[in-house]
Amino acid sequence: MLKDSSLKMLFIAWNKIRDKGAMKIFEALAENTTLQVFDGSFNSFSSNSISALRHRKQLDHESSSDSEDDKISHVYDSCESAKALSKMFVKNTSLIHIDLSHNNFSSDD
Repeated sequence: MLKDSSLKMLFIAWNKIRDKGAMKIFEALAENTTLQVFDGSFNSFSSNSISALRHRKQLDHESSSDSEDDKISHVYDSCESAKALSKMFVKNTSLIHIDLSHNNFSSDD
């Protein structure tokens, strides 16, 4: 469903989703190119779920141009989780809003 080409908005706030569920959601979202709004606020996502994804083959070998990688790197130099998230969504040119507030990310994220 998350890979569905007609999915434009996904609101999953307040669902007590933990890292294992977050990883599945983020994996699917990495393939979605039509999502415009994603609200994953007030769950239990943490840096662990995003760190694990960063090491997955689909994110490490994602085909993106050097200029896209440069944009990501200079914006989020010190935020590894944010960098990994931005790489996930690099295929999606429709995305206009992501809300991940009130989760369990560390202060470094």
